[in-house]
Amino acid sequence: MKDSVFNQMPIPYPTIGEQEQIGSFFEKLDKTIALRQQKLNLLKKQKHAYLQKMFI
Repeated sequence: MKDSVFNQMPIPYPTIGEQEQIGSFFEKLDKTIALRQQKLNLLKKQKHAYLQKMFI
């Protein structure tokens, strides 16, 4: 395919509103993942502490 043909092809993209919604969704998803990761880290620390108490 020639560059001139490729450059003339229409490229669909979401509207600004849709882009904002997509961005908002990914922000919420990132926050949710971060919170779950924090919870997992706390649970791992708690598990480690309980295992230490068992063997002391």
